[in-house]
Amino acid sequence: MCYYIDIFGYARCSLYMFADERCDRIVEMLKQKNSVTVSELTEIFGVSIETIRRDLCLLENHNKLRRVHGGAISVNKMNSYSNLVERLDENITQKQYLSSVALKTLHEGDVIAIDSGSTAVEFIRLIKENFNNLKIITYSLDIFEQIKKVESFETILIGGTYMPKEDCFYGDISVGTIKNLHVKTSFICPAAISLHQGVYEHLPEIATVQKAFMQNSDQVIALADSSKFEKTAFYKICDIKKFDKIITDNALSEEIIKQYKDSGLNIINK
Repeated sequence: MCYYIDIFGYARCSLYMFADERCDRIVEMLKQKNSVTVSELTEIFGVSIETIRRDLCLLENHNKLRRVHGGAISVNKMNSYSNLVERLDENITQKQYLSSVALKTLHEGDVIAIDSGSTAVEFIRLIKENFNNLKIITYSLDIFEQIKKVESFETILIGGTYMPKEDCFYGDISVGTIKNLHVKTSFICPAAISLHQGVYEHLPEIATVQKAFMQNSDQVIALADSSKFEKTAFYKICDIKKFDKIITDNALSEEIIKQYKDSGLNIINK
């Protein structure tokens, strides 16, 4: 029988009991903040990296978490897909707030590309109210409808294969057209963002167009409300460091903001 003294000074009769308690605590941590790192767990529990890795492997085998490079994420953190019409009514206050923050990156005369999606819809509404002279490129029919009568804007709608559930265009024609253009800033609205996993989209057709915009821009800015952080979706767009700026709302926890800033990311919420 093996004995040890725990952090409270109590003797425990089984190392396996301690491992169980440690695993329970890891699961509780993931419920609170959706992701953990190996380094923070070794510091919290005072055990080796190898021990923590075994714990994470055991928990993954029991479908309690999903291991990622440098740590683990909650199994409940994958964003589910809903179509554009349904998303237009979700997190409106947060989307309006971050859109007002994003406005500060714009100047009259800029050439910009704007993604599709519900966040982009809120962003373009504020742009229309606050700017007069912009060249705007989009593949979203919804975005185009918002600004088609603004004569002071030069608007380019990227065509292609029409996707009704997102009210936008995609495919080889869309990507081929974008490759012949160049913009100052692309505003991308991903479905999910994870510090360690990267940036995600639900639909690969959309992600392909987003990538084309990113590759033909001087600056790439992510617009994502706080509900999308430390989550994943079906299709990975890119690593998070591909973005020059990440703009979000003021509901995102200070802990997550600090983690992103400590990783060298330019995350803005004011």
